[in-house]
Amino acid sequence: MSLLFMRRFWIGVLLPVFIDWLFMAGAIRLWWLWLPISAPLLIWAFFAYNKNRKEDADSRIWIRQQWEEKITTEKFEFCGRAYTFQETLSGTVISYNPNNDTIWVKTDAGDETQISAHGLPFRESHRIKKYEFNGYHDHHSYASFHDALIVNETTKERHVNMPEKCFIVFGLTTFTLLLFIRPIVKFTASVYSSAMPVPSFFPVTFIVTNIISAVSFIIFLFDFKNDDLWDIYLLSTLVCHVLIRWLNIRASKFNIKFNRLVISFTR
Repeated sequence: MSLLFMRRFWIGVLLPVFIDWLFMAGAIRLWWLWLPISAPLLIWAFFAYNKNRKEDADSRIWIRQQWEEKITTEKFEFCGRAYTFQETLSGTVISYNPNNDTIWVKTDAGDETQISAHGLPFRESHRIKKYEFNGYHDHHSYASFHDALIVNETTKERHVNMPEKCFIVFGLTTFTLLLFIRPIVKFTASVYSSAMPVPSFFPVTFIVTNIISAVSFIIFLFDFKNDDLWDIYLLSTLVCHVLIRWLNIRASKFNIKFNRLVISFTR
């Protein structure tokens, strides 16, 4: 846990300010009112933070060792998670029906099955492989995305079949930066893979700031003299676009590692 997320840390820091506000101006200089409480809380928070950081480091080392034992294929790590592909089907194409985009495959185990071609061109006797994409959170839990990668091993063509999520800045807030920033797309929308981890605070923060921006703009249309509303609108707009830009940078880093992993499984 970060030091900034510890309640005792903020109590110790804000206690002098609270005393100054509650009693009188200049009371913050009366150190004997707050120091006996603030100092122990800050020391406690500091030692607890160091302990938690050491435990987190030991836990990450242990989890990484578990990954090394469990994941035998190529992988990449991103934001404390490990990602890899796992083969789910390998076989030879018996027939291909382009009308409904399906193929009959004889697996290496001798079974025959009909599957979707996912838009890839196949011919009889072509080799096909399918992979699922696994994202390991820790040593025992992971998320799977089935049919994430389909490969025609004969022609080396491949199809990535990963679900995506999207965040879009509310239209009225976009108008503010359209006049100043290029390319605006990087700041108004973000499309990213569902496998990419996103902090839990992001959706809530993004939605709330969008609502604040939209409401303040609409109210401002009926109250042009209210400068505070305009300031709130501009600030919330800026926060929305900064969040989108941050998410796009994060998604770009994830995609680079993901594409490298795809290439390693298809070359």
